[in-house]
Amino acid sequence: MGALMFATRPESALLVGVFALYVLFTKDRRILALGSPWLGIIAVVTLWRLYYYGALIPNSITAKSPPGYSPETLQTNALKGLDYLGGFAWAAAPLVLGALFALVVARRNPVVWLCFGAFAAEV
Repeated sequence: MGALMFATRPESALLVGVFALYVLFTKDRRILALGSPWLGIIAVVTLWRLYYYGALIPNSITAKSPPGYSPETLQTNALKGLDYLGGFAWAAAPLVLGALFALVVARRNPVVWLCFGAFAAEV
């Protein structure tokens, strides 16, 4: 599932590092069975992007990146982005508080840290 996320959200590849840390600290090798297909799909999608778009970054991200806008436009966009981020933080507060509560209640459980790491990587 992580590799399929990569097809639409390239930053989800950060989860590979979170899972690698989990394996390193817990010695739980069962998760390694998921790593090979995950990395394989990431490689195939990346090669396809290079072939189709001629770039590692998908065209949709490139198209949405601002070219040389004026400082006023960048300031307006940044303020709108901060406003959105504030709304998102308020909407995601139960999820964040739940994740922090899980760390307090079961801080010795490595799966709790794995979930928190995955959540932190995506934030």
